[in-house]
Amino acid sequence: MLDNTTKEQIREQLNNFCSITGSNNLAFKKVALNGAYGSNILNRKWESISDGAWRKLAASLNMKLDEQWQHADTMPYQTLSGIFGDAQRFANVFGVICIPGSGKTYTMNEYKKAHKDVIIIKCQRHTTERDFLKQALTGLGFTHNIFTITGLLNEVFTRTAKMTAPLFIVDEIEKVKNDVLFMFIDFYNELHNKAGIVLLGTPNLATRIYRGVEKGKICYNEILSRLGGKLLSIPAPTQKDGAAVVRANGIAEQLAINTIVNDSLEGQNQVDLRRVERLVHKTKITQND
Repeated sequence: MLDNTTKEQIREQLNNFCSITGSNNLAFKKVALNGAYGSNILNRKWESISDGAWRKLAASLNMKLDEQWQHADTMPYQTLSGIFGDAQRFANVFGVICIPGSGKTYTMNEYKKAHKDVIIIKCQRHTTERDFLKQALTGLGFTHNIFTITGLLNEVFTRTAKMTAPLFIVDEIEKVKNDVLFMFIDFYNELHNKAGIVLLGTPNLATRIYRGVEKGKICYNEILSRLGGKLLSIPAPTQKDGAAVVRANGIAEQLAINTIVNDSLEGQNQVDLRRVERLVHKTKITQND
């Protein structure tokens, strides 16, 4: 029986295909999908849809279900999902630190799949103020022809104010220059009690903010104050978490599970889930040879 995570993966693929095709009905025809079924899947009203229909749709979308990464409720996943839910429900603001390999990106993407009005802004070293705001507007579903920073910023605020419970997740903001980082202050000032905001990053984010405050750098005190005076740390994945992920992805032999988990250790009881994924893939290939 297909679980909801797998169905959500198929739904997302169908939604992407509809966007590329430009018409839901045309997309449904191309994958030989009943229009009513297609609408129900996109709207998550799929209780009456059989596993056979799901598998047929997945095949039409060139998805191999046996290769889809399966979910496991790790402690980092549960903790971070809880913070996202709190921020969205109560329009709270958090700065959250996750170590690399803890499943941060996976959790963020899974939360967005399962909840409406979640806007993800992914930062890179070259992200500018304009890039940042364009991502926000794209996430809000707005195609714009605005060219000024002030115009983009005001449009983000105007559209966000019309939503019931929006959540902005800003990932890896520690990578951006100060001009972009300081936009968080503008977002907080304008959207306080109107939208949830989560600044999500590695320990480098905490180092940057705390050092900025210690050295008296402009705006860093304001940022830390708006984050409640501290950043939250998500627990690292444990060996138990690693084993749960391995089992969820089809490896049941205890020796193989132990080997993968032990080879993924980064500390006494700290597992790198990225390495777990690689080793699961390698083990499956070896077992199938």
